[in-house]
Amino acid sequence: MMISTKAWTEYIRKMSAISKQAADQMQKWIQKNGFGDDQALLEYAFALSTQYGEAIGALACDMYEKIAEAQGVTIPPAEMADTPEFGEVAKAVYGTMKESLNKVNATVGRLVKQTGADTMLKNAKRDGAYFAWVAHGDTCPYCLMLSAIGWQKAGKNTIRGKHADHIHPHCDCQYVVDFKGDLKVEGYDPEKMQQKIMDIVDPDEEKYWGNFDYFLNANGRQTWASKGRDNTDMRILRRELAAKKSASLNVEIAKKELKTLSVYHMNPNDDALERVKKAKPIDGYEDFAIHGAPEQGKVVYESTNGQNVYFSAREYADIIREEPTYKGGDIRLLSCGMGNEKNGFAKELAEILGRNVLAPTETLHVGDNGELFITDYEWLADLWYNDGKVDYSFNQTGYWKNYEP
Repeated sequence: MMISTKAWTEYIRKMSAISKQAADQMQKWIQKNGFGDDQALLEYAFALSTQYGEAIGALACDMYEKIAEAQGVTIPPAEMADTPEFGEVAKAVYGTMKESLNKVNATVGRLVKQTGADTMLKNAKRDGAYFAWVAHGDTCPYCLMLSAIGWQKAGKNTIRGKHADHIHPHCDCQYVVDFKGDLKVEGYDPEKMQQKIMDIVDPDEEKYWGNFDYFLNANGRQTWASKGRDNTDMRILRRELAAKKSASLNVEIAKKELKTLSVYHMNPNDDALERVKKAKPIDGYEDFAIHGAPEQGKVVYESTNGQNVYFSAREYADIIREEPTYKGGDIRLLSCGMGNEKNGFAKELAEILGRNVLAPTETLHVGDNGELFITDYEWLADLWYNDGKVDYSFNQTGYWKNYEP
């Protein structure tokens, strides 16, 4: 499914109009009443944050439900996130007043936008959807970096706290959600955005600062300071970009190697590789083998440069689709523990590919002739396979679990 540029721009226009209207109303009130009465100022700011927050939250709910409907997914009605409490509004307004009285109206607009962003994240987390921050227009470096991260599975590890923590004034970027792992927003390509940043920015060198200035100017961006960011934010961004750059290079290396390994996505020097290749196939399923990292909810490949590269279900689904020998059938996933969660990796993979996925619930042990035994107990596995022989009198503690799309 593709959200067209026209449809996405119209959604952004409506969201921005709501937050701008709140900011304009606040500015008119200030021009008429000034800053002489703090209580009256805060009460009006709170009223605007509530009224327009509800409007923008309703619009976010509508978009969320329309995406689900277009993807053929049945979900409960979307729930609006809470609008800011009075104390939150007071803290934000007072903080802005210490910096500049001219920015109070923009702060109210930001608080309104916050409700829209929070609404998308709240529902995505509830429904286990994917989400992405889509940069738009004259965006700041931090939003650009977040947008380059791409799609993430909503959950406790990717969404922390009550609020999206990077919402700021004068920003038209918005969250988008995806329920099936195949949605695209026309013009949004996180990999190209990431490469664009890395081509200009080298966070490992001091010339990074000059490069980033060049990047801003070359793309018609406003300065970092005009977005209300300081040097602390810049240092944080620098660290995150450095980590992202390193991870990006490792992923690129890993993907190139995986294309040469057919369906056995294991390091050629892995002593388990030849044993896995001998595993007896089962009717109706196509095998894919890769190490599992159930504690992270991902699979992992050790590239030839010694780096462990982790893949989400969405990322691994793309790798499977690109495998020339894959015929599009159901999958047996030879990957330790990846069938251990009801709504975990194997279930996600099944949903994305639209095929059954069979996966072990515990550690998968492989004998010299491809025999398979599922248990998290190493001592039990040692008893099962001793001196090159399988002792079938021992029962495995795990099992193969089938996940349907």
